[in-house]
Amino acid sequence: MAFEHGVRILEQPTSLVAPVLGTAGLQVVFGTAPVNLADDPYNVTNKPIIAYRWAEAVSQLGYSEEQDSLGHYRYTLCASMYASFQLVGVAPVVFVNVLDPTKHKKKNDPAEVPVVDLEATVPITGILLDTVAVKFSDSEGTQVELKEKEDYILTFDDDGHLQITLVSSGAGAAAAKLTVDSTSIDPTALDSDDVIGVSAAGGERGMEVVRQVYPKLGMTPGLLLAPGWSHIPDAGIVLAAKCQEINGYFNCEGFIDIDSTESGCTRYSDVKTAKEAAGCTNKRIMALWPCIQVGSRKFWYSAIMGAVTAYVDATNDDVPSLSPSNKLIGVTGTVLADGETEVVLDQLQGTVRQQGLEKADLLSGGKGVAEIFRMGPGDNDAVGIKDVNLVHLHAGGDFLHLLHAVLEFRLKFQDVGNHSSVVQTLRRVLLPHLLQLVGVFYQNLLHLVKDMLGGIPVGLACADHLGRGGEHQDNSHHQQRDSAHIFDHGIFDR
Repeated sequence: MAFEHGVRILEQPTSLVAPVLGTAGLQVVFGTAPVNLADDPYNVTNKPIIAYRWAEAVSQLGYSEEQDSLGHYRYTLCASMYASFQLVGVAPVVFVNVLDPTKHKKKNDPAEVPVVDLEATVPITGILLDTVAVKFSDSEGTQVELKEKEDYILTFDDDGHLQITLVSSGAGAAAAKLTVDSTSIDPTALDSDDVIGVSAAGGERGMEVVRQVYPKLGMTPGLLLAPGWSHIPDAGIVLAAKCQEINGYFNCEGFIDIDSTESGCTRYSDVKTAKEAAGCTNKRIMALWPCIQVGSRKFWYSAIMGAVTAYVDATNDDVPSLSPSNKLIGVTGTVLADGETEVVLDQLQGTVRQQGLEKADLLSGGKGVAEIFRMGPGDNDAVGIKDVNLVHLHAGGDFLHLLHAVLEFRLKFQDVGNHSSVVQTLRRVLLPHLLQLVGVFYQNLLHLVKDMLGGIPVGLACADHLGRGGEHQDNSHHQQRDSAHIFDHGIFDR
């Protein structure tokens, strides 16, 4: 964007529809962000960053559509950012960036760039503005270093390239070319240990930061995911472990991608071996395969499934009782991680579902339909169906909030000296949490009654189509399913 003198009026068009708000399926996403484009690059590492809007996420973390060698987002948090705010439209989302600009960086070779109409563009991405030094050669061939804001102004263009605008009254106004020294962030300098949070220096890093979400934001994590990283077994196993006993109280679900790179699982018949190798045995974990394509963009499946699951919960009065199964998720294809090899699965290829993985079927005229199967092999307990757990976890979290409120009320009660103070304290501290907890069960009861009135036999539902609360598209499907997968559903069914 060129620097202009005087006063200008710029109308900013609405970039997207306002997202649906909900916290029952609150996504906590671990990964990397192009923090050099953020408002405060050195203050967004290894801490929970919450965003309610696309613009808010971009300003706090930056956004880049740079691609890695497989054609996926080079900065992995950008995938969830796009999926949640642009593709699906759900908020809020909590991001944990693990890229440290003081550590994960590289020195760039000096760049000589031409000046046209007082502007020059450095075709290098990831540049940290505070590392930029701009010089030019005067008429005697001497290198003269220019001063920022006095002689030039720095911005970024839409591709993340550094743009230098010379001030017409500055020392370099007559320069024909500039020499630019700089340092860029380097996402290739990270490995899975940075995402996991392994550090000899101590302190909470990577996935360890999930502990800070509730104390800092007052929200309990609903979904943990790390697209671009969870397909690495070490990272996936730790993510699964982090879904339990958060802050000593809360449990949640996690989404793990099964590796579909050249060295991973490239055939649906191999998913059982790949899942076992990835350590996907935790009942809180949903394994996902293969990858998703939306137009020209390629996503690890967890980025899409996290956004869709959060959206389904948010549109269901923030009660996690419905399944994202059989939902149109707006994808245009399913591919392996290379983004080139198309994967086409249908109902006859049930091996994937039998191994407790989720696959994406394209059975609606090219629109993605997520068909969900949560149970692992040999698991006949309905609680083993991943989506059944979430309403338990959500209600359990609300109950713990209520318990804390009771304890707070007890402490306040000891300090009050009259009846009116007791009543005021009860109304302020305890009542809101009690009403929230009652509301969760009330909403689930309403959905149960709605199912009854709609003619769905309460207490009977096929696991692979009714994981989260009994929603289906074709009743005839259920008559053809194995009766061994029938389980009770209702107010305790995710």
